[in-house]
Amino acid sequence: MGKIFVKRCLQKLLEEYESKPYEYWKSVEFPITFERVFEGKEIQVEIHLDESTAEYLQIGVSVDAGWRSLFYPFGITFLVEVPGQPDNP
Repeated sequence: MGKIFVKRCLQKLLEEYESKPYEYWKSVEFPITFERVFEGKEIQVEIHLDESTAEYLQIGVSVDAGWRSLFYPFGITFLVEVPGQPDNP
């Protein structure tokens, strides 16, 4: 499994999870781990809370796509803004 495959996988996961509201992220227990089939290949996914501040949550998504992930971890992060903050309507 190459880097292009992993990038597509991470992009798909980002599209799915980045749209979830703040209330969702405050209600889940981290880490969230699961397996998924993506383009016919089984992958392991871990979603974790990297940082929690008064303004935002930083959520990390990591993918284990086989033996390469042991040496080159693949992941991406995104921010979920806390509603009601001056800059976060």
